[in-house]
Amino acid sequence: MGNCVKEYTNRSSLSDLPRKEIFQKDFSNHNVGHKRKKSRLLSQVQSIVIKEDPETEQDQNSSFELNSQFQIEQSATIHLIRLPEGLKMEKHHQIKLYNLHTQRYLHSHAIKHEHNKSNEVSTCNNCNYEYDWWQIIQINNKTYIYHPITKSYLKCLQTINNMGEVGCLQHDMDEWEIIADDEEIKQFSIIKLKHICTGLYLHTQPYQSKIENQHIVSICKPEVANALWRITDMQ
Repeated sequence: MGNCVKEYTNRSSLSDLPRKEIFQKDFSNHNVGHKRKKSRLLSQVQSIVIKEDPETEQDQNSSFELNSQFQIEQSATIHLIRLPEGLKMEKHHQIKLYNLHTQRYLHSHAIKHEHNKSNEVSTCNNCNYEYDWWQIIQINNKTYIYHPITKSYLKCLQTINNMGEVGCLQHDMDEWEIIADDEEIKQFSIIKLKHICTGLYLHTQPYQSKIENQHIVSICKPEVANALWRITDMQ
């Protein structure tokens, strides 16, 4: 089950989440502009592995150089297996996203990035079921990706050379586009998530993140990105 078993909050049961709030928020005066903040990047990667514990929300003592962090593997072969059609995805549904290249689930938690204080985003092998759930939200015909248990939105934090760092923030979000072969998005659909502002795609690689047994997530240009995600579970 990985090392996310410590991720418990007073709202650990998703059945208790007030999902209606997600769609009843008034964003009319909310600035959803795509602001980019520069952050200091260190020149080398340091191999630090920590246990995941959202209660501490400790600062990390190292930062990744983006060009080293988001290395690209182009030799892997993906065998697409179409599963039986599932239920059509509605706005109230929560979903799990499974990367076909690394065979891991998109995941977030309350541990912060060291240099920008956003929640980290990674992939892991179903390391904590509740922290692997996401929700696709439509607001004024724009699509946002929401992490219910931390009440945060998926966002690109910075980009360098067509690669970008990803995190989650509670009060700021980026617009995304869901790209799929299916006319209607369903459970078991294979999708890509395109970041509207940069044109880059949500992407992961089998490289260790700073959390033990979790892998790095970024956005990357489409010709090299491992950007195929399957909608697996739905509730």
